Formats: sequence, C-alpha cells, structure tokens
Amino acid sequence: MVELLLNTNISFYIGVFVQWGFLMAFLYSLVSSINSADKSIVWLSFIMALSYSSSMFIDMDAITYFDFFLFDSITLFVIILSGFFIKISGVYIYLLFGLGINTLLFFAMYIDNDVMHHYEFWWF
Repeated sequence: MVELLLNTNISFYIGVFVQWGFLMAFLYSLVSSINSADKSIVWLSFIMALSYSSSMFIDMDAITYFDFFLFDSITLFVIILSGFFIKISGVYIYLLFGLGINTLLFFAMYIDNDVMHHYEFWWF
C-alpha cells in the first residue's frame, strides 16, 4: 500500500498540520466556552484532537486502509457514546456525518485494494 500513498515524509508533515488544526479547534472551543455552561463542543473537539493525535504513533509504512477504517470506527463509536452525556448540537451531527462518510470510504478502499486487488489509479 506504500506505493499508493504519498511519500512518508510528506504525509508526516500533512498529518502534523491536521493534528495542529484539531488541537487549535479544541483550544478555541475551550477558550470560547469558558463562561458557558454547555461544554459539548469542547468535549467533541477534545475527542477529535485526541483521536488524531494518537495517529502520531502509527508507522505510516505498515498501515493499511483497514487500520484507518478501524481508527475512524472507534472515534465514531466514542462520539456516539458521548451523545448520551452531552447536548446534541450541529457539531455532533456534522462529526457523525463526516466521520461516517470517511469511515465508509476507508472501508471501500480496503475492499478495492486488499480484497479485489485493484491497484490501478482511478477516482476512488
């Protein structure tokens, strides 16, 4: 799968930039909700920041699309569980929708590459 991904050096820097973005979203939601009783956005951004920060410990040379599917599935499950404890908001629905699509795309790429053995480039 390594030949289908970007160079691992470039993907590392892209990953660091994405993790920085999730950390900044968490810090912004933390600061903006200091005087607010509703902390649901803080918790959701914390879950996302924690999830994507854990990817710093992944060996990008040995990862598969199924691993990405599992990581997104676990994050999606944690967000669904958090829905029982926090106020449901637009951010919650957005994260469910976005991560749901991302999870399905990773699963479809796993099926396409590892099960059906299609390795030529196309839109998927």
